Amino acid sequence: MGKSSSVESRYEKAEKKARAIDLVEQKGVPVEEAFLKYGFKISRYSYPRILSRYKSHGVDGLIDTRGGARSTKVSDDIRKFIVSLKSEREDLTAAQICETVEKRFSVSIHFAHMSRILHDLGLNNPVGRPAREEFIEQRGIDHAGCFIMKAACLAMGLPDRIVDLIVARIKEIKSGHSEYSREFLNMRILSSSAEVIRRKIETLLFMPVFGMERIWHFKTVYPRKGLGLVTGSSAPYKYHTMDNFLRELPLLDIDQSLSKALARLYVETFYINFRTKDARTFYIDCFRKVVWTKKNIPKGMHATRNQILKCVDIYFIHDSQGRPLLPLTRPGDSHLTDALFPLIDALEEAIGEKVVDFAIFDREGLAVAVFKEFQNRKRHYITILRENQYRSIDDFEIAKGRRWKTYKKDIATGRALEQVLDCNKTLVDSKTKQTYKTRSILVRDAGSESFAVIVTNISRKTEPDATKIVDKYKDRWDRQENSFKQMKPSLYLDTNHGTNAIEQSHNRVIERRVENLEKGIQAQEKKMESTENKIRKTVQILKQLGERIETGGGNRENTERHERKIIRREKLKTALSQYSDALGGYRSKSQLLANKLESIDQTKVLYEIDSRKDNIMTNLETALNNADIFVKERYLPEDYSRSDFRTIRDILYRQQGTCVETKEEVKVILDYYDQEPEHQRLAAWAVEKINAAQLRTGGGKRLVLRVATA
Repeated sequence: MGKSSSVESRYEKAEKKARAIDLVEQKGVPVEEAFLKYGFKISRYSYPRILSRYKSHGVDGLIDTRGGARSTKVSDDIRKFIVSLKSEREDLTAAQICETVEKRFSVSIHFAHMSRILHDLGLNNPVGRPAREEFIEQRGIDHAGCFIMKAACLAMGLPDRIVDLIVARIKEIKSGHSEYSREFLNMRILSSSAEVIRRKIETLLFMPVFGMERIWHFKTVYPRKGLGLVTGSSAPYKYHTMDNFLRELPLLDIDQSLSKALARLYVETFYINFRTKDARTFYIDCFRKVVWTKKNIPKGMHATRNQILKCVDIYFIHDSQGRPLLPLTRPGDSHLTDALFPLIDALEEAIGEKVVDFAIFDREGLAVAVFKEFQNRKRHYITILRENQYRSIDDFEIAKGRRWKTYKKDIATGRALEQVLDCNKTLVDSKTKQTYKTRSILVRDAGSESFAVIVTNISRKTEPDATKIVDKYKDRWDRQENSFKQMKPSLYLDTNHGTNAIEQSHNRVIERRVENLEKGIQAQEKKMESTENKIRKTVQILKQLGERIETGGGNRENTERHERKIIRREKLKTALSQYSDALGGYRSKSQLLANKLESIDQTKVLYEIDSRKDNIMTNLETALNNADIFVKERYLPEDYSRSDFRTIRDILYRQQGTCVETKEEVKVILDYYDQEPEHQRLAAWAVEKINAAQLRTGGGKRLVLRVATA
């Protein structure tokens, strides 16, 4: 009775575990929360093993077998049978013997128990896996063309650079293990081999090629068998495996060092030598993305949505050819003026020398303090003035003899289309009130009254031709803005990969709002005080004027004076009325600001997104973008050099095919392009270039590509 009850209790627990699994798999409830609801303390690290047993054996696979529920005493007959099996086939494993014994004797023995029996009998297999005869299988593969992208990554050394960084960090952690908690040291990534880490990194890297925007898509867009073959696995990794990996990876604190390591790699890969002015020119801008979280995180104006939203800012520095080199993640209330120099410093630290002579950025970086810092560092900037910083051409200092010059003209007629005027403008720092004179280049359509203003500290002696400076700024649209436009939809640059928020010790957003409101109230109070003084003086003058009017009159001269006094009195009354109205307006505005100040909850906690995971994924998206640039530069005809990632992906990377893997090589055959002869020729061109490079995979196998023919 007791034994039966015990078995029933174990089965009930197994059913509860099954319900917890349903919560995780169907409703996305976190592992720990789902199992705790049914009274189990299960770590997310052990969840994949439990899920595997459930998928293989159903509820029976979740029955707790500890304490002898499935343990059976092994009789002498069974032991003799085991000895005879091993004498016939020495390579039989414990699991295989368990299966044979169950068929023969209807007795279930756990493979761990069988392993102990084999050990007692001295029949263990030698350590290591048994040698197997090579079996060559040709497998169909979706996205076979992704091996072209993998070839570029291998040629660039991308996976090696990332894996070497992670492995070095793991060694560093292990050498200082006393500084970390036991839970931290139990992370799976710390015991993973370099090859396993490489496969998982490549899985994250190639996700966008397979249309997978985030880790959750391992459940929804999944399966993509080709992703496993491209990364060197027999099958793609499962959702929980990749989710755990991406949870643990940021905890190594490698996101900043990863940015710098990859920046060095891009410089080496694209042979950027920084000897020319063009090579020492960089484009800097911000990409702002919305973060959908209930936490109170900093907000910013999202230009595309035209709304103030919770967001994070990703600042990029691009080289003179528009290749993104290094990203820097900041909170959503950050400003380009605060990120400019940290971004430049990070890039130069990565490269190991001063390389940024010319920085070109949007008007968001406009600040006198920034301009002075560039001057102090002996660097050059090019940016554009805001429209509210000037009203007309009269706001600029134009040297004698300077005139509008032709910038662009109609080739057919020779008529001027655009004009430039090289002049100066004195800017004033809004906080310190210090002045700063900058070279200003006005740009307008021929005949138009309106114009844009490009400002720079490049002297006329260094560059007398203003049109070249205008060209440098306009190149920003092609070499940076268009880069964002290509990366956003195809590489999912707009996707958030982590929304864990960290509580801040003080709420700078509220402090800033309170400070601004208090300054606003003080400004209104000063206006009220000034207006009240004007009212008192006006009332006094009116009183005196009234007395004079009452005693006036008489001859003609006195009559004229009398009339002027009356007219003046009327004007003063009008002014007094205006002062009173203004005073009422100042009081209303002051009260409105005071009400706003009073309504602010100054105890509200501010959070900031832990951007480590997101920064790692941004680096991988940037790496994939640069690998695509590498493909176009090295493996494709020049006609395709301006094609975007999506175009090349749809033509090449997503082409299906077959894969054959042997001891020596990985051979991939792309399917024949039966309806697109041009694409067939393009693919053939690419694989010829790749095969000539004689690339080898991380496992040392030669990568051979071919395109099937009709």
